[in-house]
Amino acid sequence: MKIKDSKAYRETYQQWMDKQTEINKTEARLTDLEREAAELKQQIDNYKQQKIND
Repeated sequence: MKIKDSKAYRETYQQWMDKQTEINKTEARLTDLEREAAELKQQIDNYKQQKIND
């Protein structure tokens, strides 16, 4: 019984680690998208300011 429990624990732990890896990748992607959005907003603001000055 103990071997079975140990195997179940390892499998559960591995699933948890896989989910943590997925979460970390998703968070990194979100950070990249937020950075890209900020850059695009800055470009829009620059464009609007340039149009006002023209």
